[in-house]
Amino acid sequence: MLAELSGSYFKDENSDFIIHLNSGGKDALVGIQREDGVYTVIGNEKIYYLTLSGIESEISINEFLDILSRETLSKGKSYKYEFIKVKANESIWIMNADTMNALWNTMLLFDTRI
Repeated sequence: MLAELSGSYFKDENSDFIIHLNSGGKDALVGIQREDGVYTVIGNEKIYYLTLSGIESEISINEFLDILSRETLSKGKSYKYEFIKVKANESIWIMNADTMNALWNTMLLFDTRI
């Protein structure tokens, strides 16, 4: 569903962007990227992201799933999601609630706690 929900923002293993990330030592698989370069990409064990302020970083899938759970439990399903704060000055772009759910379901496939 991620490809359908994210439209032109969708990136997979055949996209130049994912190939670029992997050539830099990442294990990127699938994700989303905006025109301004902001991205969120799922790897085998990590989420790779670029924030609005230009911070490029990564977070473990397990840690991000925990943050998503806390955020959605506190804000509810009807909240207008676009970014999820992961650190004091870093927020991961999730586009909207529908793509957040699609990203979440994809990450669950790689969750090592299961």
